[in-house]
Formats: sequence, C-alpha cells, structure tokens
Amino acid sequence: MSLMLAISIGCGFLSSIFLHSAGVASPLLRYPISVAVGWGVFLIFVSVWVWHLRRAQARAVAFRQAQRRGSSSIDVSGWANGGGSQSANPSSWSGGGGSFGGGGASDSFADVSGDGASASFMDGREIPLDGRGSSSGLSVDFEFGDDGIGAVILLIAALAVAAAVFGVAFYAVYSAPTFFAELLIDGGVGTWLYKRADVANRPDWLTTAVRRSVWPVVILLVVFIALAMVMHSVAPAATTVGEAWRMVGNK
Repeated sequence: MSLMLAISIGCGFLSSIFLHSAGVASPLLRYPISVAVGWGVFLIFVSVWVWHLRRAQARAVAFRQAQRRGSSSIDVSGWANGGGSQSANPSSWSGGGGSFGGGGASDSFADVSGDGASASFMDGREIPLDGRGSSSGLSVDFEFGDDGIGAVILLIAALAVAAAVFGVAFYAVYSAPTFFAELLIDGGVGTWLYKRADVANRPDWLTTAVRRSVWPVVILLVVFIALAMVMHSVAPAATTVGEAWRMVGNK
C-alpha cells in the first residue's frame, strides 16, 4: 500500500508539472486533473495486484490438482514457490501485508510526497506573467489589505493541503489490511476460503476499490481547489504556490 501510494502521489505531482509546462497555467484546472491522475494510477496498481494474486491462485490450484492426480505429464516445477505457498496460507499472508504497509508509510511515502510537493508547488522557475492572471473562469475577490493577511491565509491553505495528503495516506495505510481483504473476496481470489460455488457472480473488485477510495479523493479535490482559489485571490497572476508566495511577499 505504501508503494502504491508513493508512486500514485508522485505521478499526480509529475502530471501537475507536465501540465504546467504544456501551458495549463490555471491551478483551478491543473490541480483537480493531477488528483484524478494520481487516483487512476492507484487503481491501475490495484488491478495489477488483483491480477497477480488471481494468477498465483490459479497456479496453486493447478499444482494441487496435479499432485492429487499424480500426473507426470504436467510440468509443475516451481509452481509451489510461484504462488502455492502464498495462497495456501492466507492468514500469515494478510498479517505480513499489514506490517509491510505500516513500515512503508514512515519512509518511502513521506520522501516521495515531500519531493513531489516541492517540485510541483514550490517551483522556483521564473515564468513570464502578463499581469492578467489565469483564465480559470472562477473569480473570488477578497480584501486582504497590505498587512500580511494574504500571506497568512496562503500559508494556512498550503499547510492544509499538506496535512490532507499525509492524512489520506495515513488512513490508506492504516486501513490496508481490510482494504486488501475485501479485494481478495470481491476479486475472486479469496472465494475458496468461503467455499463459494457460484464464483461467476462475485462482486466486482473495481467497484470495491472505487468505493473504498472515493471519499479520500474527494477530500483531496476539495482542499486542492480551495488552495487554488486562495492563490487566485491573493495573487491572481500566479500559477504556482511559489509564485504566489513571492508576489504576496513583494507587496
């Protein structure tokens, strides 16, 4: 889970950098697209995980059937190590997954998210501005005055985004054991645990993955849109947080 989150969040930040370089200057448009890209990458990783476990289960079942038949016509070399032992002991597998997710949360995820944030939001490149700001179509006019209130609000908004990203990541890692367990059942990988006969009518794993991850994504969308609106208010011509901070500081 930690690896999935790290790569997904990194892809989201990289997509923001790419869109900015491609001319999508408006944060109100760029940030939601980046969140959607990160979510899509996460679902792709989930699909690869489910596919891998389905394949491992199929190999384990074929290995057990070959052992029962005592057939020598089927090459089963390496099948036990390739997936039989993992599926044959689901309790020990699920416990290992939980401890792996917790360890990754304190290391790789924090590094990737931090680097991504500095690359995307604190971009220090000089970008020529025409003074007209981004054409977002949404205008929010607040009177901040010249007493530094705008800088304080911008700082609070940036900290709120960072807290939301880390909070969502912590929640995802914390709930990883139940999340993966539901995917095992709804993905048809763990149906043999309950001896289901009608596995063709099992629930869809993608529906489960979307249902379990949609609310964290909605929270991220809200906080990123709020950050973009604050940026547009305090520094209408800024396209990144770094630019907005410099413009507010020079007032």
